[in-house]
Amino acid sequence: MQQSEELLKAGLDGLARQLVMAIKVGREMNGEEYMQRLEQEFRDYGRKIAAPLAKSMGIKEGEADCLALGKIIDYFDSTTGAQWEGYVQRSPDAFEKRITSCPVARTYLKEPDICGRLSLAMAEEMFKIYNPKASVYFAELLCKGDDSCRVKIDIKK
Repeated sequence: MQQSEELLKAGLDGLARQLVMAIKVGREMNGEEYMQRLEQEFRDYGRKIAAPLAKSMGIKEGEADCLALGKIIDYFDSTTGAQWEGYVQRSPDAFEKRITSCPVARTYLKEPDICGRLSLAMAEEMFKIYNPKASVYFAELLCKGDDSCRVKIDIKK
């Protein structure tokens, strides 16, 4: 089991390095125009996966509270191997989670926009569908050199 976990982490890191290279080359060739186009692709993907993901998790579109939206965050963090120690806040009106370890954070130090811009754009689009009053943001990011990733969700009253 230990060996397969190590292989999985190595594979994830390899994919992360490839994404960093693609962004580096794209920025060199087309600068901000490339990043805007890439961000749009992440937003489009967020809209595309929102409905099937909500259905599989039992979340009603347009009515999700922070507890339901937090399940989405937990799902993505689990699939990427991120580690967290409980929640800072977890209620229907607010959600905050502190991620203490991520297998790609060190690699993403070279391109923190992968999380801080692209992944955030995808989440924003999904959350607009789940609850148009919801906002999601990062208060801290490991890939920007912070001690943790702090993801927060709020719902405007």
